[in-house]
Amino acid sequence: MTADRVIVTVPLGVLKADAIAFDPPLPQPKRDAIGRLGFGLLNKVVLAFDQPFWPRTRPMIGLVGPDQPVSDLVNGLLLSDKPILIGLRSGQAAWSREALPDGDAVAQVINALDAPEPTRSIVTRWGTDPYSLGSYSFIAVGSSPDDMSALGEPVGERLLFAGEATNPEFFGTVHGAYLSGIREADRILG
Repeated sequence: MTADRVIVTVPLGVLKADAIAFDPPLPQPKRDAIGRLGFGLLNKVVLAFDQPFWPRTRPMIGLVGPDQPVSDLVNGLLLSDKPILIGLRSGQAAWSREALPDGDAVAQVINALDAPEPTRSIVTRWGTDPYSLGSYSFIAVGSSPDDMSALGEPVGERLLFAGEATNPEFFGTVHGAYLSGIREADRILG
């Protein structure tokens, strides 16, 4: 396969893992930026129910304590008018539960809430997904928004980079990724 130009849009986790071989290798400033930037993990345990058992108008429900299976639950009623709770877990709590089977992950949340069995569930595992290896970029200690700008710089005229990690203003977001794609399309159409 050949192309006049390529826009690389893989997540920062894939770049940090050297899962793609660039020939010739990426310039050192770009590799340094990849190394300095942080890449975090946010997983979800999404639970659907026949009926809500929680306050219908409360947007979030927090679970307090170091051993909680999720830190927060987003009230899906307010987003979709369906009885759904979206449990969020990040950082070490997310990494330590990546290997849990779906049934165990769901049971942990159900037990913490003393809730009925859900009708359906979805459990994400972005940290072990080979196409992402995490969820979102962040400015780690020793990095800066300049690293995101460096990551977003083209290599020559043919190799371009987009994605939320290349957007110093809206990193870690879907709209940051979207805007970076527009930026690179404009660069090509130019």
